[in-house]
Amino acid sequence: MTPFLRLLTFAAALVLAAAPAMAIKNGTVSRDADGVRRHVVQITGPDGTRCTGTVIARRLVLTAAHCFLAGPGRYQIRALTPRFRFRVADAAKVAVHPDFDVEAFERERPLNDIALLALRADLPDWMVPVPLARDPAGVGTAEMVTVAGFGMARDRVTRSAGTLRQAQLTMSGDMEARTQTLILVDSRGRAAPPQ
Repeated sequence: MTPFLRLLTFAAALVLAAAPAMAIKNGTVSRDADGVRRHVVQITGPDGTRCTGTVIARRLVLTAAHCFLAGPGRYQIRALTPRFRFRVADAAKVAVHPDFDVEAFERERPLNDIALLALRADLPDWMVPVPLARDPAGVGTAEMVTVAGFGMARDRVTRSAGTLRQAQLTMSGDMEARTQTLILVDSRGRAAPPQ
């Protein structure tokens, strides 16, 4: 499996499994113009909403439904250029999973924390959609994955958000649970459960 296929498989699993306010802890600032920057965008919205999304088509971004808890308003896609400067585009439409339930995580029910964001025009050529995995079950134990996001580097420290960070993690087991909780282990064997 290619590194980018692993990235997308993990990104999709993470979005499907995400609890709000996940952070890239112990990650490094992304500086490779040909790396994850090409596939990941920041989403901003009303009331200071900031989330990460994965580009899956020229006009389509996969993200988490909890990013739209602020309700209707202006949502924007902020894409990093190869020189790591933001370019902004307005979102045209948002589609939140119809069964999204922000309280489901506490009740051990599926959260369905997934949404799609459509743009009015194609993203620039320097943004590349991540190919969708044909066999998500192909990511198994001990598989290396790359996680990336603009989230907080430290829990509950909002000023630590806004910088694209990435980390290499190892899948530590099957993704089987009622809430699809994902447990990751970093290269030193430290567990990094969802926050």
